[in-house]
Amino acid sequence: MSKEISEQPDNCVPEADTDSIGPTWPPKESSFNRIKGIDTRGVITDTRRLSEILTVLQDLRQACLKDEKLDRASVRILIENNLLLKSSDTLQGFGEAVIPLSGSQDELQETSLLYLGFNCPKRQPNPEELRQSITNVQHAMRRDTASFKQIRARTLEQGYQLGISDFGERVNDEQVWSEMTSLYKRFGWNSEDVLDILRKENNILAVASLNGQIVSAGIAETVLLTFEDGVQLRMAEITEAATREEHQGRGLYTAVASELMFELYKKSAEKQLLDGQIDLVFGECNGNAPGVLKAVRSLGRSFSHEYSLTMGIERVVPGFLPQHVPIAGAKRSTPYNDLFPAYINRQSLAKFIEENR
Repeated sequence: MSKEISEQPDNCVPEADTDSIGPTWPPKESSFNRIKGIDTRGVITDTRRLSEILTVLQDLRQACLKDEKLDRASVRILIENNLLLKSSDTLQGFGEAVIPLSGSQDELQETSLLYLGFNCPKRQPNPEELRQSITNVQHAMRRDTASFKQIRARTLEQGYQLGISDFGERVNDEQVWSEMTSLYKRFGWNSEDVLDILRKENNILAVASLNGQIVSAGIAETVLLTFEDGVQLRMAEITEAATREEHQGRGLYTAVASELMFELYKKSAEKQLLDGQIDLVFGECNGNAPGVLKAVRSLGRSFSHEYSLTMGIERVVPGFLPQHVPIAGAKRSTPYNDLFPAYINRQSLAKFIEENR
């Protein structure tokens, strides 16, 4: 049995995984004994192509059953909404979560990002912990969106400074390296892990500082996916958030995440986010961290679990990623955590920032 890790609600740090979005197509072996991939061949609009994807997953499952190491697959596809609803029963055993892309670009108004996957028998959730995680998410779903202006003001009133660390500073300033390494080291990250994520030019780093020292940080990993049918999707995943223990419980997780969202909004409004506008901001949230879930909701993000309930497909697409990665700081009895995607689209991001500034 794996060791239990004490809960730290101001942190959501995968254990030394510095590339969250992962490979495209075909699926490849990835971190934490997984096979991952995003199908970039184009939006799936017919049952033939969907059946082809499901066959790939069936073959991967057979291969994983014979493999001593690999025990999970996770793939993402773009799918037409009508096809998703019409074919939802065929996803039984593979459907995990769905993120609607309405509110992004015109070409994707009737399209969703669908997570498909499976776990081998040795990598299954603890049923009691999973039920509690679902309860945590459903409680968070009732929370109202907060005011961006008030989030920022509350943090500044406590004496903290908020800002974005520009690329030149974070790759050349040894003090930033040192403080970030110190912040993340208790999660098993070493200095090379930290430097790797700082050196990725498409990553955005937001920090909260006190007396000139970084005490909380969060990262948005941005990516431009170009599909073979000409569709382009600009995504940002908010991940790797950490707060020094003595500064937890002061709203810094929420403040840093809101700073990232504001920076994404600004770059998008100026069409400077990967030379264009953001389509989707999301994160894969630890269901066993109620504080993180509430913060995510207060920042205007919706849960995939909620969307599945609304669309009546929760039986086949429940809205979570079972035993996906280990999140340092969250108490658990299993080797990995069950994650719940939460998202905000371009239009909703602009509304959150503009109405609450």
